[in-house]
Amino acid sequence: MKIIIGSDHGGLEVKEFLKTKLAEKGHQVTDVGTNGKESVDYPDFAQKVAEGVAFGGFDRGIMIDAIGNASAITANKVPGVRAAVAINEFSVISSREHNNANVLTMGGQLFSPAYYWQLTDIWLNTEYAGGRHQKRLDKIAAVEQKYLGGSQMQVTEELIRTIVLKVLQEIGYISTASDAAFRQDTAQLPSAQVALSEIKTAGMNVAAPMSTKKKVIVESDIIQAVRAGQKKLTVPLTSIITQLALDAAKDAGLVIERR
Repeated sequence: MKIIIGSDHGGLEVKEFLKTKLAEKGHQVTDVGTNGKESVDYPDFAQKVAEGVAFGGFDRGIMIDAIGNASAITANKVPGVRAAVAINEFSVISSREHNNANVLTMGGQLFSPAYYWQLTDIWLNTEYAGGRHQKRLDKIAAVEQKYLGGSQMQVTEELIRTIVLKVLQEIGYISTASDAAFRQDTAQLPSAQVALSEIKTAGMNVAAPMSTKKKVIVESDIIQAVRAGQKKLTVPLTSIITQLALDAAKDAGLVIERR
């Protein structure tokens, strides 16, 4: 498997031990830090692990902090991640069979590295059971989708025209009038029609919910841009850029510009 692993200073010893064991088992392991005992912030590394699983092509992720709870909370903020805390054999088996967990978190101050390796090995070798559990995972995904970014406001011609006209009023292009007269007198203003045309041309679905789909920029996008000799990578304004991608761009001296 392709496994991404990380820790804060409290989980460093366990991380290093697990890396060795995972490599001995033939797994392809990517370590995103930390690599020293200096105090660091667990969200920085939990985010990298979670994004690696969600967007970076890794099969599983492992994150170790002092207790394990904090990293699970962080990782579960990334869409598509199902992080579970390793407590005992039953908990890790259940997290795979019932929840199809793709990130495992641990507490470096709770148990020994050897004990965590036992749990990790069990977790990696436990298959998702599917069946009745899929319905519950679908419900979890539905909750996640409900609160993802993006407006569900209905974008109609009337709304667009109203926004454009209010802007024209603010800059003094038209005078204040009653709402009814305001709409009637200015409904055919070229500026409003042009704005509506441009919005439609840009692909906005008028009279339908705005799309919540966003482009995700991952580490491989940065590597591809660097290999192509690019000094600057221009991405859509609403793009999600993973922390691994940001780090890779910084290391390569590549500027990411949003437009």
